[in-house]
Amino acid sequence: MLSKIKKLFSNNSGKEEKLIHVRFIDSETGYEFANSDMPASLLPESFEAHTNMSIQGHNWEVIEARPMTSSEFVTSGNLILFLRKVQIKSMPPGDILYSIPTLCNEIPGISEGTSKLGKQVLEIHEDDWRQIEFVPMELEEAVNIDMAKIEYIYKESSKKLDSYTAFTDVYVRERLQQPIQQNEISYIELIECFNNKEIMDGIAYEGIAGVVKNGFAIKVGLGLYLYGLEKDGLVNIFGLKLIDKLEIKADEIEEINQLMMKFKLLLVDWCSLVKLSANNDTIEDYFKR
Repeated sequence: MLSKIKKLFSNNSGKEEKLIHVRFIDSETGYEFANSDMPASLLPESFEAHTNMSIQGHNWEVIEARPMTSSEFVTSGNLILFLRKVQIKSMPPGDILYSIPTLCNEIPGISEGTSKLGKQVLEIHEDDWRQIEFVPMELEEAVNIDMAKIEYIYKESSKKLDSYTAFTDVYVRERLQQPIQQNEISYIELIECFNNKEIMDGIAYEGIAGVVKNGFAIKVGLGLYLYGLEKDGLVNIFGLKLIDKLEIKADEIEEINQLMMKFKLLLVDWCSLVKLSANNDTIEDYFKR
C-alpha cells in the first residue's frame, strides 16, 4: 500500500505528480467494476459539484466520493467513487414537457473560489430561484402582467398527467430584475424582524460547487427559509423557500405578515399564481393549505 501511495507521475511540465488509487463502485450493485491509478491533476478539486465520467464506454454519474476533496485524497492517495450509470433517452422536440410553468430569466453567479463544503448553506435547485418572492406593492402592475402570462401558459400549454400538471411551454420572467432595490430595505432591519432565526453561510445550487455571490439565507423555522441578494447592506432580491408547511408555526407566519406590512411588500408565488398583501388571515391560509 505504501509503495502505491508514494508512486509518482511525471507530467508535461516536468513536475512529479502523485498518483491517486481510484476505485469505481456501482452504487446500485455495490460491485467494484474498475480501479485505476490516476494523476491528481485529472481529478476535480472537489466532488461537491455534479460530476459525470465516461468509463468503459459508458457515462456514469458520481453519487458519492470518499473523500470529497482533492486535499484529502492527495494526502491519503486513495479515492472511492460510487457511481450510477446514466441512461440517455432521445425524445422528439414536440414531446418535451416542463414540470413548471415559469422561470426567472437570470440567476446569480457563484462567488469565485468558494466552496459550500463544511458550511451551513441553503441549497436550492436553479429552477427554484425566485419562484416565491417578495415584491414592493408599487410594482403590483408589473406582477399582474407576468401573472397573466403564466395564466396563459396554464390555459394553452398545460397537460394533465396522472397526479400532476406538465407544460409544453414555459414563460420566462424578465420584467422584475431587482425588485427590492428601490425600497432600500436594510439587511439588518430585515433579520431583526424574526425572533428565532439562524443566519446561514449563504445560498448554493444543487449539484454545483461554491456559494452564490452576495447571497444570504436565514432559517426562521423548521420548514421556512428566507434568502436573497444584498449589497452594501441593502437587499435587492428577497425570496422565500418552503421546505415543509406542516412545520411552520403561527408566530413565524405572523412575523412574515409584520415584515410585509413594515416594508410594504407583496408575497408572490409565481407557479401557483398567488399574490398576497399583508393580511394575517390570508397569509395564514396560504401557509397552511
